Amino acid sequence: MKIKCTTIFALLFLTLHLAAGGYDVGDVAVVPDTTDAINAMAMGPICVEAGLQFYENHTDVFDGIIVFTSIPSGMMNVQQGIFITPSAQNIGRDSSVPYGPSTRYGSAGLLKHCARMTHIDWYPANPDDKIMFGLSAIELVAHEYGHQWHVNTTFIRQDTGVESDLIRGFEGGEGNQHWSYYMNTDSVMYGSIITDNGDGSFSLDGGDKKYSQFDQYIMGLRPKEDVEDSFVLVPDGNGDYPGASSSIPIPKGGKTDTVSNLKRLDVSIDDLIAAMGDRVPAYKDAQHDFRMAFILINPFGQLPTNEQIAKVDAYRVRWKTWWEWATDGRSKMCTKLTGSCDTADSGDTADTSDTGDTADSGDTANTGDTADTSDTADTSDTADTSDTADTSDTADSGDTANTANSGNTSDSGDSANSADSAPIQDTEACSALLI
Repeated sequence: MKIKCTTIFALLFLTLHLAAGGYDVGDVAVVPDTTDAINAMAMGPICVEAGLQFYENHTDVFDGIIVFTSIPSGMMNVQQGIFITPSAQNIGRDSSVPYGPSTRYGSAGLLKHCARMTHIDWYPANPDDKIMFGLSAIELVAHEYGHQWHVNTTFIRQDTGVESDLIRGFEGGEGNQHWSYYMNTDSVMYGSIITDNGDGSFSLDGGDKKYSQFDQYIMGLRPKEDVEDSFVLVPDGNGDYPGASSSIPIPKGGKTDTVSNLKRLDVSIDDLIAAMGDRVPAYKDAQHDFRMAFILINPFGQLPTNEQIAKVDAYRVRWKTWWEWATDGRSKMCTKLTGSCDTADSGDTADTSDTGDTADSGDTANTGDTADTSDTADTSDTADTSDTADTSDTADSGDTANTANSGNTSDSGDSANSADSAPIQDTEACSALLI
């Protein structure tokens, strides 16, 4: 029986690349899961395994990694921000227990955060399409990466002079890691856009989410002098909310929620500083630009489809332009795996969404570089409330399980994986290579 050398070369290519920590397709890193971390009953292992494999072939120049999986992540198929290394003091992360140190992930010390995004097939082709909890898909990526800094702050109430965490949502009597539903902020870390109707009632709406001015101060991207005052709605009197203060925001275009029997309490950045202390490092000394790697991790011995790789790349390209818009141009995001961030990324395209994003001056518009529009989110995907985080992991209360298991197949128009491009020869012609 004759066996085509195509098969042999493909198998050799697959074995060598998986053993060596994976391979890159453009600026997407594809890495193998050699420890079955995808199915681990805990939040952290996927990021650990992805990092260890990734740094086998990449230098330690990345501030964070964004990790998707090519198959559903077992019972832990939930999105979560994995906080690895503190980047500042007095932002509420001083006492947090990170998933570090960064050496666990193969980094010598620079890696600070991992956004664990789970199964890529669950995401819509267009990163700006709505996906869950009032967020678009790219806003969900930003939400999980935002947990590097957010939200664990308190403030000094202007009415009582008492420290409070009512600017955050509540679960089980404790503040969670999100802005309160009743906090006036247009943040990807939740909150609402609130209008004071002047008659004792307030209208709460959704909208495009970004990193708010309060967020940007906490991230080190905005000096305190440039942060406008906001407000939070609190129970009338000095008591706390009688029950939970939800964090889940209203989606853009969703029904307005009009509330009363709550009072407006103004909140300034100085109120947060009075409780937390000045941010260290301060704005002028803080990091303003970042470099991230997009990683697709797949079961050992398998390759992801070209369609899956292309979708991860679509999110990578959108992430760069969205980030710069969402930080009001105060920060730049590099998503290149190699080379200098000062040179244009050939995959970067102009953003054509209605959120005000504009193409970076070094990026060229290429309206053809879009994800396959046939890939749409499965509207049957719902949170699986039976999925719970390992008690050793601090789960993000806003993170939910997704149970989709859609079988994306390779699009014939996608560029072929190099493993599929070996020259066709008969067995006898390449038998010497197997000795």
